Amino acid sequence: MRQTLLSLSAIATLTLALGGCPSSPDPGEPAPDWGFVSAVLASNCSPCHTSAPGFPAADPMMALNDADLAYDLLVGRPSVEAAGLDRVEPGDSENSYLMHKLRGTHADAGGSGERMPDGGPYLDDATIDAIADWIDAGASEEITTGDDDDSVGDDDDSVGDDDDSVGDDDDSAAGPATFSDVFTTILNARCSCHAGASHSTGFAHAGDQATAYGVLVGVASSEAPALNRIEAGSTADSYLWHKVNGTQDTVGGSGGQMPLSGGNLTSAELDMLESWIEDGAQNN
Repeated sequence: MRQTLLSLSAIATLTLALGGCPSSPDPGEPAPDWGFVSAVLASNCSPCHTSAPGFPAADPMMALNDADLAYDLLVGRPSVEAAGLDRVEPGDSENSYLMHKLRGTHADAGGSGERMPDGGPYLDDATIDAIADWIDAGASEEITTGDDDDSVGDDDDSVGDDDDSVGDDDDSAAGPATFSDVFTTILNARCSCHAGASHSTGFAHAGDQATAYGVLVGVASSEAPALNRIEAGSTADSYLWHKVNGTQDTVGGSGGQMPLSGGNLTSAELDMLESWIEDGAQNN
């Protein structure tokens, strides 16, 4: 992954206070797409592999936060640590140096350096296996998350269009948004870099609705400590709201707009989130 394939000192610092990458598929589901993989790299390989020029001096992998550039830097590109292995070898995760760095088997593959993320916490097994599945399926650059065939924010889905049951002119369930709606539609489906057991920002819910509520509502953001992630009754004072709208810089925050992958939240999703927050951010 970087030249120190993910000689990443980088994966160590998950710098995103509120984020988004597609969720790891369950066993038996199709392999994830490049949108999932690129979002995992962008949120886990900072700052060394995204914005730290000259680390190391001979390593050009400074753009893992850009899906297009990251793909070109990884797929079919030789690793500098393990001669004979590409960083990502399409169709062959066992011979992809990225996988060895993530699993900590890089020395066995003739590599060097530390397991990535450098110093941990390491990616969980489900996420690592999902990246391997993407490689074994051919490491396609195609991103299907957030398009017309997916389950969020398009003309065939169940949220935010004229055929669905939530938030449009033809629906039958346009009542007040609940936290269950927000968790299922946004936090779990669109912010799944935070769906594991841990995250350096502290915003991690392990796929559990109660846990998600506990780490969001009334809890200070790590990027903008003056604001809570969710301030019940006030979107203006909720850092999550600023992150999904791209206004985090105006409130002393940092990083990019969330979600990282799959496109910005749809109008229906934003309306749902706003309604839930402004109505008191109840745990319902």
